[in-house]
Amino acid sequence: MKSPKPNQHSEPTERRHILVSGHVQGVGYRYFCCNAAAKLKLTGWVRNLPDSGVELEAQGRVRDLDTLVTKLRAGPALARVSEVSETLIHAVQGETGFDVRY
Repeated sequence: MKSPKPNQHSEPTERRHILVSGHVQGVGYRYFCCNAAAKLKLTGWVRNLPDSGVELEAQGRVRDLDTLVTKLRAGPALARVSEVSETLIHAVQGETGFDVRY
């Protein structure tokens, strides 16, 4: 019997609900988020909120989600992020891609 190879087990994954407030609409923030999530191979969605904030759910490896949140706090050049809040939520099975919702 072969012994398992190092790092053969998958890394922990989770799903986060994230709210972003500040000057984050009309500055390309949703598309910035999509591009960042795609590069990190995360799944989920992002949308504008009526209160001028942005809401998203992202799922993937914990370290990649942490990287995404760091990027969300900085935002694109024209954005001014004042707050980013995160909540762990249940994972969604079978989801592919990261989309903008309207």
